Amino acid sequence: MHAEVLSSTEWAAGDAYPLFRADTFIEVTEEDVEAKIGALDAYRGVMRPLPHPRSPEAIRAQATLRGVEAGYPFAEAFSTSIRRIPLAEGS
Repeated sequence: MHAEVLSSTEWAAGDAYPLFRADTFIEVTEEDVEAKIGALDAYRGVMRPLPHPRSPEAIRAQATLRGVEAGYPFAEAFSTSIRRIPLAEGS
């Protein structure tokens, strides 16, 4: 499973890095979104001012957009279609 990382997943370069295609959505709360912003802010140089994709406003907007796509107020998107390995029976 791959997580969506703003300013990384949408900047894919050609066939070497296929575009992120969300196929799994996990509902999150507004508090979760704020916690994510706080966690990213703990890393020096990760957050930038708007209109950068890793601004607090853009992260909130992305969570809202993914929520709308999935029928939730807020959501995180993941891609499971890159590689799936079925579990062995009895696992």
